[in-house]
Amino acid sequence: MSVYYKLSSFRKRMGCTPSGSSCKKGSIRLMTTKLTFTKGQLCNLNTYFRKLVDEAQNDSSNAFAIEAIVERLVQRLMRSAGNLDRRFSSMFLVSLNEPRRIKQGRFEYLLRIDALSISSVSPEQGRSTVCVEEDASLPGFIRLKMLGVGAEVWREYVDVAGRLRRDLVKAKLANLLATAIKRDVGDQTNDRICVSPGQVVDAEILDKILKQPDHCRIFYGSAVSDGPLPEPRNHRVALIEDSGGILLRIGLDKFKAREVEVRLLIGIGVSSWPTLADYPQRIPLYHCDALLHYTAAQSGMYAVVVGPYSGARCENRATLWRVRVPAAEKIMSQHYAADSVPALTESVLLEILYELREGRTLHLPMKPKAGRKNGPSPPDRLRVVSRHILRTVHRWALERTGPDPLTSWAPDTLSCHVLLALDELVAALKCQSLRCYFHPRCNVMLQCARGGMAYHEDSYVSDHRLLESYLETLHYRSFSMTRDVPRPLDVMENELIVRWRDIIAALPRETSNEDYGYSQKQLEYFSMILEQVLRAKNALLQNYPDNYSYSNFSELSYCMTEQVENLVFLLKLILTQAKNQSYPMANRKLRMNDHHKESKKRRHCNTSSQFDYSVGLLIDVIARDRETANMDLESFPIMTKILLQWLYFGMDYDRKFLEPILRPYLNNLFNSLHEHGWCVTSWKKGQEVYASEMQSLSIFCKSVISEEISPANGIVDYLSKGWRWAENMTKMIERSGNSLRLIFLPRDRAIKYNLTFTENKSLSSFSTWSKARSVSKIVRKKSIHYRITELFDFLSKLQGSIASTEKKGSARSRRSFATGGASGRVGNGATCGQRILSSFEEDHLLVYIQFTDSSLQTETGIGFPGFCRASVARISRAANHRGASETAGERDTGDA
Repeated sequence: MSVYYKLSSFRKRMGCTPSGSSCKKGSIRLMTTKLTFTKGQLCNLNTYFRKLVDEAQNDSSNAFAIEAIVERLVQRLMRSAGNLDRRFSSMFLVSLNEPRRIKQGRFEYLLRIDALSISSVSPEQGRSTVCVEEDASLPGFIRLKMLGVGAEVWREYVDVAGRLRRDLVKAKLANLLATAIKRDVGDQTNDRICVSPGQVVDAEILDKILKQPDHCRIFYGSAVSDGPLPEPRNHRVALIEDSGGILLRIGLDKFKAREVEVRLLIGIGVSSWPTLADYPQRIPLYHCDALLHYTAAQSGMYAVVVGPYSGARCENRATLWRVRVPAAEKIMSQHYAADSVPALTESVLLEILYELREGRTLHLPMKPKAGRKNGPSPPDRLRVVSRHILRTVHRWALERTGPDPLTSWAPDTLSCHVLLALDELVAALKCQSLRCYFHPRCNVMLQCARGGMAYHEDSYVSDHRLLESYLETLHYRSFSMTRDVPRPLDVMENELIVRWRDIIAALPRETSNEDYGYSQKQLEYFSMILEQVLRAKNALLQNYPDNYSYSNFSELSYCMTEQVENLVFLLKLILTQAKNQSYPMANRKLRMNDHHKESKKRRHCNTSSQFDYSVGLLIDVIARDRETANMDLESFPIMTKILLQWLYFGMDYDRKFLEPILRPYLNNLFNSLHEHGWCVTSWKKGQEVYASEMQSLSIFCKSVISEEISPANGIVDYLSKGWRWAENMTKMIERSGNSLRLIFLPRDRAIKYNLTFTENKSLSSFSTWSKARSVSKIVRKKSIHYRITELFDFLSKLQGSIASTEKKGSARSRRSFATGGASGRVGNGATCGQRILSSFEEDHLLVYIQFTDSSLQTETGIGFPGFCRASVARISRAANHRGASETAGERDTGDA
């Protein structure tokens, strides 16, 4: 599929005209600002943008102490508010902080009201039932209707129809917090709502925690008391209620009277996904990030106390709650390595935003505009553009990866992506429209309006002129910038990309007619995608009985089994994606090649209706087929084969309407599975490791809660067996001065254990501890060596198969592969495979590359580009460690 088509479909989604250039080697032209950047300019800008990010990350300001005080103070206020009114208690504080904003003294947290949240962790019985209502005329907003006997508890906060009023809930919580600030509230809460650093988590980790049983939740705390929580009256705290939530201004006397801002966003957790969103079902199943997107859509949403902008037409405005998906956003942002091109592009865009918003460009003097009078003038500042707007533009760019995503996001394309994003932002500002990434017919420009008031037209004009001036300055200065020598890691990554393309091209393809030429690896990879698609469907439909909202086809008039319904759902999803991606191309050709538009438009409508009719006939055949009904469709490998059989049957069955639309889609699907299918083993291994770690942690928790084993003996036992969560706990103890508090939270009570170790009195314990750790390392080394052997066996078989099918071209690929094999040192930042493997979490890519030998410097490249994404930081938080420790509520703090 051509890049032109990808950009044309993007133009339709964005509501404006983006740049039409692709990030290929050579010059690019920005279609909105009409600027052309040569290859030399792009290389110079690559150096400049990397330095811009490095300088921001190397900022010497340390805000960890301030963050700790702010978190403990907010936790104290939360607990006091819960004591005053138990309906507003919250066990977790969701952190929405960003490193750059923390350094600026700006914090943001989400207060999750447990009593109203679906899948709430509140132990109270008789919790109110919340029903979600969506309004098709206002995407991105929902209403919450109270049902059941428990709704009487909230009757003072609902309207006559039983819908929860956003303004009353926010006003009540603001009053509770104001009371907690003025006077000390007695500690009347139960032990389960304790205050621990592990209860301050990001949205992704909280989603994982809430999906685990109560007895699997462990929190770390300091065994040595840090003293009481800070009293609000000991600080200058001012509370301001605005349209975006509650704003706290806190004066910290210990830090030279520094004042920080804390924004509290009040939210209600909903475990399902909004039905009006076209994400992720618009993502084609052959997309390189398909697994990422359909996994992110299983993380639920939040209804936050933010209403529509003032000019929106809606009824009963006070009952509308904005939809936020912080967990999905976190999953997508953390998917890429910190120094990969996708992550660097986002970092550069945010740094540019901060500079232009503050009215300064310290690193790059702005080019003076012609005709401006002499004399000082106030610097222009961005007014409309926000972090959310920039991230929306960036996510659209990641979605339209083009036909070769690996090459499109190579290390030397950083400046290209930054310039294209800024150019598309200028186009969006001129149109005053930017489509929301998750919801159709939702303008982000209006959603991000500060104070709920739409921006004046002058603000849009000022912003796009400022960005145009900035791009002109980049174009002017990039000629004279000093170009650094390319980093060795970037050179190696580019070389690995070339070699990887050769290997993929040389891989033998199935020639038999069985399974339509799909290899076993392709089928396994496709079955994993289908599994995540069905899980996303189930997450979407938890609270909604209409299971046909995912597609545009009518509801069937006869009953089917659940397995056949899943098969029909997958078939309709693929056909809908193929249709939506084929007709824009056909419409463009009609506009270009024919002047009789009305005649062609009627013909297109007839073709569309005929396509829908053909799909209905195909579904009818499937529903009535007894052989399909008798298949074991609960097995995803069987489901995958049956789905492919019906898709290819549909092409043969209707060559006039189905085949022209479906064949390009299936060709893209085959090629994508051929390229990405080799990762099946590592992905499955990561899932198995995560499941086994969680199972062992669950057994440990049950044993401790039932007093069958002490925590210390249990940790030593599981450490000797090589479990990573136990090893993480031991490291936490050693880092925290040999003292750790473990907090278990079963449903009816809280259990606390203090693990202490006195070296002078417990030498035997130290010996046992060291012996267990030695056994753990031996187990880990054996596992690693076995995986390495397995990998090289696979490479040997791969080389043999290539040698039997290829001649000279294959020989060149083999030589390239051999020279780029296990000898290449991969440093912190090699990201050559972040696009080809971007549909897999980076934690799952560590199966074959973690070495314990210090002579190998902990990390070694094997020759596959995808493995180059790993870094020491990611090795320390591999999937199983991450699942166990983060489910316990901590990421990198604690003791052991």
